[in-house]
Amino acid sequence: MSADLDELAYNLSPSESSPGWPTAADLQHGSRERKEKAWRHVLLGKQIVSVVEKGMEETQVSQSILPENHRFIGVGRLELMDYNEDRLTIDVDENTVVREVSFR
Repeated sequence: MSADLDELAYNLSPSESSPGWPTAADLQHGSRERKEKAWRHVLLGKQIVSVVEKGMEETQVSQSILPENHRFIGVGRLELMDYNEDRLTIDVDENTVVREVSFR
């Protein structure tokens, strides 16, 4: 995962590299709230795919950047009610476009 996050950081445009932009470190370390905010910034409104198509970097995100401890919930997906504050929960629509991100 780390190499994919480094590649994501490398591909950021200068405006995205501003102090408010989450770094790979923000996605992996720090408080739960900080990580959640960083993942929201990276994922909201984007489609989760196996491989990002050329020219689709603005609307797609590779599943390979997600932390090991994650799950998808949403339309037609079974959601267990177990709580894990270290698990990234990604709410997606029927086209795997991210609607919400949280740690639970």
